[in-house]
Amino acid sequence: MGHRRLVRQVRKRVSIHKLLHHLSRVRINIIPYYVVLECTSPRGPRDTPDPLPGLETGFLPHERLVEVLELEGRVSLDELEQRINQGHLCFVVKHEGSVIAKMWCDLTEFHFPPSRFDLREDEAYLYAAHTHPGYQGMGIAPLLREKCYEALSQKGITRFYSYTEFFNKAAQRFKKKVGARNLALKLHVSLFGRFSRNWTIKRFSPNGLTLSVNGF
Repeated sequence: MGHRRLVRQVRKRVSIHKLLHHLSRVRINIIPYYVVLECTSPRGPRDTPDPLPGLETGFLPHERLVEVLELEGRVSLDELEQRINQGHLCFVVKHEGSVIAKMWCDLTEFHFPPSRFDLREDEAYLYAAHTHPGYQGMGIAPLLREKCYEALSQKGITRFYSYTEFFNKAAQRFKKKVGARNLALKLHVSLFGRFSRNWTIKRFSPNGLTLSVNGF
């Protein structure tokens, strides 16, 4: 009975997700998502070896942006340069000289379109993370985030935000694995480009965590 109930719940979620996707094609956007705070517990030095020998991590120099184009999908080099001009940073993992994973960091704004708010000097918004398909499932994604946390901490940035789509259960499991916590469940609705509104459905108050985020 428990198994059947689980199957029904999964089918219901999939059906709703498909419906929302079809609605988006006619410019009716209904987007449930979580605002996430990452790295919420103190992290000491890594006690496990890197997943591959010879890995390098760091912020990609501006003049080498072309090295991440393969991982950026439809994003053009001009768009990447615009990010850099806005003060964003690109953190990468390299193997044998090639970029195999990347993540962008906005140091001024949480700019997920449905929910935007300004960041303090010690905060960053992490977005557009991706690992090369040939290296997925090898522990590169957690390493990317851990090393990025460390590099940003050296710049005085100690609070890291991101978002997770409500229906993306794999992403939710990954965020939980790397120590992230949901701050709020929000809902964005836009109709034909004429009406747009954001609602906070639920706030989460983990023990010891002070919620003091602008824009909630």
